[in-house]
Amino acid sequence: DKSISDFRRMANGNLLFMDTTGASEINMLGNVVQSWHPRRRDETAGGFSAPVNTDLFHHEIYETLSGNFLVLTTELRHLPSYPASETDFGAPLADADVIGDAVVEFNRYGTILGWWSLLDLLDPYRIGFDSLSGFWNGEYAEASGGTKDWSHANAVIEDPADDSVIVSIRHQDALAKIDRKTGKLIWILGNPDGWNLPWNRYLLSPEGDFQWPYHQHAPRFTPNGTILLFDNGNHRRRPFDQRPDDNYSRAVEYAVDAKRMTVSQVWSFGGPNDEDFFSDALGDASWLPITGNVLITDGARVSSGVPANRWARIVEVTHTKPAEK
Repeated sequence: DKSISDFRRMANGNLLFMDTTGASEINMLGNVVQSWHPRRRDETAGGFSAPVNTDLFHHEIYETLSGNFLVLTTELRHLPSYPASETDFGAPLADADVIGDAVVEFNRYGTILGWWSLLDLLDPYRIGFDSLSGFWNGEYAEASGGTKDWSHANAVIEDPADDSVIVSIRHQDALAKIDRKTGKLIWILGNPDGWNLPWNRYLLSPEGDFQWPYHQHAPRFTPNGTILLFDNGNHRRRPFDQRPDDNYSRAVEYAVDAKRMTVSQVWSFGGPNDEDFFSDALGDASWLPITGNVLITDGARVSSGVPANRWARIVEVTHTKPAEK
């Protein structure tokens, strides 16, 4: 009854994976080496499992160069006068139980070494499409009126070059970079609409031929120091923008100049001028180290327009312009 949300090869050759109850390291014979579980929601786990003082884990687990782990967890906060519509700017505001994500770093013993709350770092009143959905209702029964899935972070990686972490925030259509030591924002990569002071000071300015990502997944660094990710492309607009949806997905590579606070688009595959496909959820784009090609997981395609009938595709493309399958 467990579903796996993430797995990856560790530095020691073992496999690291996350499921609905926690995370585990297994060797290539399938033996469990160690496990970790969120203490606040699961007091019963035992055996090899080390408790981590969080509500839950979700989406991904990342092994750092120092051998620690980065995960995503959630927090519930009651916020007054919260937006109640993604389409009607004048809709009456109402109190809301808002779920925000936090990035957590812990060691092999489950000891928390770092905690960075997105509700503290970003504007909790800036909503995106799906920010008002009740995705976490089943996890927070104490929110009798339901929850709002404000951020829906789905990935976190480290940047050893400046001791920072980068988190992908799906419902904000943005990546945010956070200084590990100070806990402060370094930059925000995403559509600038709706970011007020002081957050707009951290926005990266686009250069050249450029498209923002929307509802993205799986950022990671390439050997060139650029950021490769899967841009799901949901809506390709912001709430209250009256333009029609323009849904298409792509793999895309960005180069960030943190000193100049700029971002440029280096490469992409997918879209109306390339191969037009759309995966409204899931997705991955991985650099293949031997060939320099890009492996794309198009994870939630819809067959014949029926949302319940989903399928996935894995495609390898060259890192050229245009890319070749």
